[in-house]
Amino acid sequence: MCRSTDYYNFRCADQNLLKIKAFFVRLSGFDSCKGPLSNSLTLLFPIRINESALEVSGATMRSDSSALLVLHRMVNVRSRNGEAIYGSRERVRVGDGVGFEVYSGEEKVLKGIFRREEEKWKMKCKCALETRDAKTVGGEGAVADVCVEVDGDVAMGERVEMVARKNRRVGFDRLEDIPEESEFDGVCCCECAEAYGGGMEGDCGGAEEMYGCGGGSELGL
Repeated sequence: MCRSTDYYNFRCADQNLLKIKAFFVRLSGFDSCKGPLSNSLTLLFPIRINESALEVSGATMRSDSSALLVLHRMVNVRSRNGEAIYGSRERVRVGDGVGFEVYSGEEKVLKGIFRREEEKWKMKCKCALETRDAKTVGGEGAVADVCVEVDGDVAMGERVEMVARKNRRVGFDRLEDIPEESEFDGVCCCECAEAYGGGMEGDCGGAEEMYGCGGGSELGL
């Protein structure tokens, strides 16, 4: 009986995790930047005060340890001037409340959190850049599109305006203050139809095709 109960508890815990198959970031509108866009980004899962579960490539991460993944730039995907697409196909499983940060070099550019609300998973993101004067990075219209492909559901996505905040340092535990501008009701709420050139009907199907979610071999991931 004990073994049976342990197995049941394991299955329940496993079902409560978000199973991420791929993580992508598209930066666009950066054509006025002084230097070229980076060849890679770093995806950081920081330490988890709430002790939420985190697994990377099958390895369980301790709550007092962070985890790093490299988001490689996809050179074989067509992109416009001032645009770059980055991605990783390492399998990651996260529990409710696990946060993430995206870095370009040593500069934090994005931060977000995964939330499970009413049996549905949501992803919230915001710009993490800081400057002395609030400004749009890379010129007008600079944005970051975050797309996460998950097992058993449609991809989650969110568009973030890359506006650097004026010298405001926000601790990661303040991420709950992110306004819920996007409601994830089984469809992508990142204005995908506009973000990916139209021809889409509200889901992330076009985003998956552009990012190569359907064919990792073509991307070398």
